[in-house]
Amino acid sequence: MGRNTDFCIKSLIMKIIHLIASLLFLPCTLQGQFYYEIGDTLNVVAKSGLHLRDSCSSTSLKLGIVPFGGKVIAQGFYEGGYDEFGNRTGRWLKVKYKGLTGYVFSGFVTTLKIPVLDFAELEDGCYQLGWFEKLIRNNVDSLVYKGDNTYKGFDQDSKDWSRSLWEIYSDETIISHLFWYESEELIIESSQIGMNDILNIVEYYISKVKEKCADYPMLNEEEKEPDLNILRDEYGRIKSIECRHLKFLAEKSRYKTSIRVILWES
Repeated sequence: MGRNTDFCIKSLIMKIIHLIASLLFLPCTLQGQFYYEIGDTLNVVAKSGLHLRDSCSSTSLKLGIVPFGGKVIAQGFYEGGYDEFGNRTGRWLKVKYKGLTGYVFSGFVTTLKIPVLDFAELEDGCYQLGWFEKLIRNNVDSLVYKGDNTYKGFDQDSKDWSRSLWEIYSDETIISHLFWYESEELIIESSQIGMNDILNIVEYYISKVKEKCADYPMLNEEEKEPDLNILRDEYGRIKSIECRHLKFLAEKSRYKTSIRVILWES
């Protein structure tokens, strides 16, 4: 009886420890922004660059600007709590950049490897959302399994058919392509990318479209800006990002982020 009681008490203590740990790290993991350790190399993903400041405030002295894709070295988080800036949730992070030491807002940096977006290489002009797949492939672990499935309707010659190709990686990332008679959809599920990352990357993509493709349909006539719809949960965290013009939707579940993109449709 005593041994069983001791076992139950130890089991209860372990559950409490795990619960406390999960609550302590909840603000970071739900946004997909992981805790950065001193010495980590981080990529800046602010579309117009990120100001390096002398203290933990958006109104403090600017020491310089780190361009999109620039690398900073983490020196530790400011002791203050979480803050919101430009629709991002994060904390002030002390970093080094080219001999300078200052602070940046963590909502605009990431550990993700960001691929080059070169419009000269795009086969379909400005509408090339396969770049988002390249982004994910730059950051996955080893391939574990891939499959191919085709469905046909009762009439073998009918247009009622679909095909799916999927890949599963060791970090539980899933990349799928769904082919229909008149469209192709890309679906990505990953715990390696957060909503701050997605918002930064989508805004960057839109800014490059505006810069390189002024006559692109989503920028003409009445709507000079693509519609970017951001929804938050009751705690203020981003739960979905949608851009109708890009046919792009990202949603956050408890453990994963899902991205759905229409690559083409007739």
